[in-house]
Amino acid sequence: MKELGRLLNRKTILLILAAACICVVAVFAGDFSDCGIDNYKIKVREYNWLINGHTDEQIQEHADELAQDERRIFKRLAKEYKEKSDYIDGYTESVKAVITNASNMKKFSVFGTSESIANINKTENDYKRIENVQVRELNSRAVEQFLKNDISIYIVLALMIYIIYNIYEYRDNGMWQIIYTAVNGRIRLAVKDTAAVGLGALFVSLIMQLCGLVSMLVVYGGWDFLIAPVQCLTGYNNFTYPISVMTYLFIRYMIISLIVIAIVLVISLVFALCRKRISSIVLVGIIAGAEAFAYQNISMQGRLRIFKKINIINVMDVSNILRKYDNIMIAGVPVSMVNVLCMVCIIIAVISAIFLALLGKVIRPGRSAGFIGKMIEKIGHGVQRILSRLPHFWKEMYKFLITARGWIVICVVVFITIFICNNQKIAYSEDEKKRDEYYQQYGGRDYSGFTSLIDQRQNDVYEAQAKLDAAREQYERGELSEDDVSRYVYNLMDAARLLDNMSEYMQQIEYVSQIKEQYGIDAFVMSQRGYDQIFGSKGATRKLLIYIILGFGVVLIAETESSVEYKNGMNMLIGSSKRGRRWEHTVKAAAVCILVGASAFLLYIIEMIIMYKAYGMPYINAPLISLTYMNTAKVFRNITISQYMLVLMAEEILFAVAVGLETVFASRHIFKKNSGKGIPLIIVINTAILCIIM
Repeated sequence: MKELGRLLNRKTILLILAAACICVVAVFAGDFSDCGIDNYKIKVREYNWLINGHTDEQIQEHADELAQDERRIFKRLAKEYKEKSDYIDGYTESVKAVITNASNMKKFSVFGTSESIANINKTENDYKRIENVQVRELNSRAVEQFLKNDISIYIVLALMIYIIYNIYEYRDNGMWQIIYTAVNGRIRLAVKDTAAVGLGALFVSLIMQLCGLVSMLVVYGGWDFLIAPVQCLTGYNNFTYPISVMTYLFIRYMIISLIVIAIVLVISLVFALCRKRISSIVLVGIIAGAEAFAYQNISMQGRLRIFKKINIINVMDVSNILRKYDNIMIAGVPVSMVNVLCMVCIIIAVISAIFLALLGKVIRPGRSAGFIGKMIEKIGHGVQRILSRLPHFWKEMYKFLITARGWIVICVVVFITIFICNNQKIAYSEDEKKRDEYYQQYGGRDYSGFTSLIDQRQNDVYEAQAKLDAAREQYERGELSEDDVSRYVYNLMDAARLLDNMSEYMQQIEYVSQIKEQYGIDAFVMSQRGYDQIFGSKGATRKLLIYIILGFGVVLIAETESSVEYKNGMNMLIGSSKRGRRWEHTVKAAAVCILVGASAFLLYIIEMIIMYKAYGMPYINAPLISLTYMNTAKVFRNITISQYMLVLMAEEILFAVAVGLETVFASRHIFKKNSGKGIPLIIVINTAILCIIM
């Protein structure tokens, strides 16, 4: 307990509280991403109205009474509520259909192998467990939004890496030699550290998830829903255990904790093998990147296809794993993928814990410098000679980047940004992709191709209607049979369907015409889908998370070097410098601005590259108002999409610079030598401001 108490010091506890706030903000951001924070109260109000139960006519009448923005929010909620009702109504039939299909499949010889029969029998028996579960409509939005937008596993991993970094502090502060001379002290300390990592993961994960869940329950209510069957959650008809929502949340928490413990023990093993903590961080990043790249490119038909399902990317989405019914054959026996995941994590955790205890005794603190160590030392001397000839500004840049380990923070922020961008991508259907091809073929400034195509489809409908009317007259005179008339009916239906497929393009043309008439701007007829994910409300969660991570990194970069100077007494020398303290502080502030501004620029470029590869950016030189959700942006009405991208880049750079200057000022004038304690407060304030602005 003493070792756990040492690791969970005041600064760590403050960071945990700040991380809990970020988890809450992420859940709220995901919930109001489609309506904005200004309309969030309206969204909660309309949802509470819906769950009281109303007919379709009452819902339509209520929608007609609302203002335009409120109606848009209400219709989206009503659609979700209808999908929920359809799921509840069709639950029993969907489960029985699976059982019936499994029973029928055993009659066909193609499924007659022993492995197939075993898998079919397991599927049938598993679904029979939930056949008689009584699902009903309840206030489930709080739990569903929490499960949909929970990012606690990433936050817990980041905090545990920070704790592990503090565990191995003795290797850098000279305590390693003292620990190594203790009788059985090394292995005892290794066991205590391993236990502290496991208990810390359980504790931190519990705090993060409780904060996110309780915050949603406070907003929407639904506390009684916790005792309802978990199958009442939309899409959980394939979760084959008849348990309550509360039990499910506990099982999910235990699985998340198990995954985190397995990962952080592997990270601890890397730290135990490396003598320098910085080398450990770099090696962990390389391993994680290589693992993600390799497993994402494994074929589903290969021998290693199990790693396509269980890898560092997919295991993070525990809710998605649990609500999918998936078995894998092991030695001819079908086993649930969730059970395989848990067993793999347990095996990894146990093996890592054993090796950690052994390495605590085996690894020695001192050894003679090898060839690589001597080369690094010579490179360091050469760098110092170069720095001695450079202006003071570049020395400050070196201190922020190298001495204060700012480059590690930048690498971590870049890695997390790439992960967020890839994880938030949306895969469009083939029909949507085909529609976008039509936009590129017929759209743009000159959309006459669309108007011609729409006119042709309308003429086809008129002609089909005229032929049908003539056929009906002939039928009444006895000249045509009923089958002949049916063919004309089908032709009309086909023509109407093709015209209905043009409704999206017709709405875009109507919008462009209104813009031309109202503002005199020649907007483009173009697809909104990709740009809505890049700039619009559908990408709000991704943007908010990137800003939070960027702000976190900026605070660490700007604060660390200042706190180091207070710890080693360099602030006294700065105060007595030749040019004065004010000049020194100005140079530091300039170095921070340049460094964090360049980091923000790098993040924005990386984000836009990923977005371009995911969605493409056709008609990038089109007027910004061509995007329907930008019609209210009066300030940017006359600029192009490419110019708006530059505005967003400047906004991100200004945010980073503002946070950097804020941190420098707070570290210098408010927190001073205790600036480490102010980091969580600054992060929470910046996160709150972001939620209000974005």
